[in-house]
Amino acid sequence: MASALTSCELSERFAHEVLVDGRYRKHLRVLRERLAEAQGKTCEQLEKIGMQLLHRPRAGIFLMARFPEGEDASALCADAGTRGIQLAPGASFLPYEASSPWIRFNVAYCDNPRLYEYLD
Repeated sequence: MASALTSCELSERFAHEVLVDGRYRKHLRVLRERLAEAQGKTCEQLEKIGMQLLHRPRAGIFLMARFPEGEDASALCADAGTRGIQLAPGASFLPYEASSPWIRFNVAYCDNPRLYEYLD
């Protein structure tokens, strides 16, 4: 690749076929629909247990939410981890991991009732 400045012909032909035969477009459409459904359900569930959303995005895989009385969410996320529930504290996404009440949720993995039972 360093000498030819391109990838191999087989890889290029494969990528071309995937993009032009229509299956990839259909796959993306189905994926977007499933993601939108997961996002809607996750927003509803988080608000139902009293969490505040940073905002309701039009699309995407991540949501930020917090409890109204929230302090630093790191301790809550660590405790959840000991119970087999992976949560991402907002501090992980700030410079110098500054304290944050926010938790980042990946909506693709929020369909487990144990998550909401724990948070409630």
